[in-house]
Amino acid sequence: MTFSFQSVVDTLQDTFGEDVTYRSGHLPATTIKAVYRQPVQEGFAIASSGVISNVTVFEVAVDVVANPKIGDEILRADGSRFCVQSEPTRDEAGTIWLLDAAPRGA
Repeated sequence: MTFSFQSVVDTLQDTFGEDVTYRSGHLPATTIKAVYRQPVQEGFAIASSGVISNVTVFEVAVDVVANPKIGDEILRADGSRFCVQSEPTRDEAGTIWLLDAAPRGA
């Protein structure tokens, strides 16, 4: 049995990811799998768009969201909302988007 690297990534996303609603601009919202990482420490990060506080990262497979951008919204099942706040980057393998997001009020 052989596995492609992408199939392994997809399996990990399915196993460890949670269902979230992803909205980009005026496109219809879609349900996707994302791995949610809470901020490990209080503090600040510097991104291409400026200084960011309380960085929360969502990991999303590249084959699920083709072109994420600043301003895209992520809604978790618990009702918490997040907004992508800096230019999305890919992991070293290029298979996962790392989306820095900030909590957004209701």
